[in-house]
Amino acid sequence: MPYKVEKKDFEKEYQEKGTYHRNAEGFKKWFLDVNYRLLAANISEKDKVLDVACGEGVFSDYLPTEDITGIDNSPTAIRFANKLGRKGEYLVMDMQNLEFEPNIFDAVTCSLSLFYFDSSNIDGVLQEIKKVLKPGGKFNFSYKNLEHPKVQEFIAKLDSTMEAFSLLELKEILERNNFEIKKIVGTNLMLDLSEVPEGKLNEINESSKKLAYHLPKESYHYVMYSEVRK
Repeated sequence: MPYKVEKKDFEKEYQEKGTYHRNAEGFKKWFLDVNYRLLAANISEKDKVLDVACGEGVFSDYLPTEDITGIDNSPTAIRFANKLGRKGEYLVMDMQNLEFEPNIFDAVTCSLSLFYFDSSNIDGVLQEIKKVLKPGGKFNFSYKNLEHPKVQEFIAKLDSTMEAFSLLELKEILERNNFEIKKIVGTNLMLDLSEVPEGKLNEINESSKKLAYHLPKESYHYVMYSEVRK
């Protein structure tokens, strides 16, 4: 069954919050660091990478390659990416219509954005990604764990939501679009840290990070590594 996910206007988000990924602090900074490191884990310095929904381009710092193209449909985000001097090229573009030649990228990455596409457009997005990947090319993405009760509890409180997919549904969608899943890992566990003494937070967070790697179904998000079949 599809699950609800928060719906966002990212152009508005960047206009109001500025470079909010780059400026993240505390838990958000730690979480994003884990997310980005996992997304980049199997990419080499020789790979030509397309980062879709790239925001202000923070993820480029984690990639070992210099051959990076970042796209986002928020003009404000792309202005930030170019102003900050991130390595790579940054373009305003919709990931539902990738304006590149076929078979030119070794890897496509997508951080925490694929769940903003529902049954009406997810296949089209994946076909665009398939088009620009070389045969056997890598598609790495992170996705909300919408099956976790704490995530559902949070989503239930929101006014503006849309439908996204369970892990099983996502696997089936990837398979029918000719993507072979190679590995799934978790990011960090769903822990209630409200009563943890401040001096213990770092220790708990480090333990969470190590455990979640092996327990994707218990984590906030998971990272999926797949390869395209052509």
